[in-house]
Amino acid sequence: MRHRLRHWAHQIVERAARHAPTGHGFAALALISVLATWSFTIAVGPFLMAYCAAARTRWRAFTLVATLATAVAAVLLVRALEIGFAPWVAAQAPDLMASPAWARLEAWIADWGWAAMFAWLVLPLPQVPFVLLAALMHLPAWAIFTAFVFGKGLKYAVEAYLASVGAGVASAAVRRHLL
Repeated sequence: MRHRLRHWAHQIVERAARHAPTGHGFAALALISVLATWSFTIAVGPFLMAYCAAARTRWRAFTLVATLATAVAAVLLVRALEIGFAPWVAAQAPDLMASPAWARLEAWIADWGWAAMFAWLVLPLPQVPFVLLAALMHLPAWAIFTAFVFGKGLKYAVEAYLASVGAGVASAAVRRHLL
């Protein structure tokens, strides 16, 4: 299963490199970003970097598309999890939200707010715990959206910039030494 998933992801990255310079690149990257956010198993970064390496001058636009698509998908996912996941957790672990650990977690989010959410999303950590926590804590949609825009936006901007610069350096080296 894992091998097939990697093979599928590799094919998408190859197609991304072909479609990035065309007008379809933005729509495809937005769709990939939404599906990757909902899947919990595939990161957006490799796809974004493939697009930026293929169309180096568009790295800012690709960053914006991936960031906004991920943020909207995260808000929708959190709302869906609030409907299905939060009641299940409440039924399975009724004492969870009354526990001292939960109270500390809520206090941590209340004390650190944006800094805590931003730090979690900008670091190379999985977003699954953040999304599940947001669903269980019933965080407002604007807070989730803003945290994703700033946290993932900064992370994606760094990845996109490095991919576009790296692709430029690599192609210049190939031209200089091999052609």
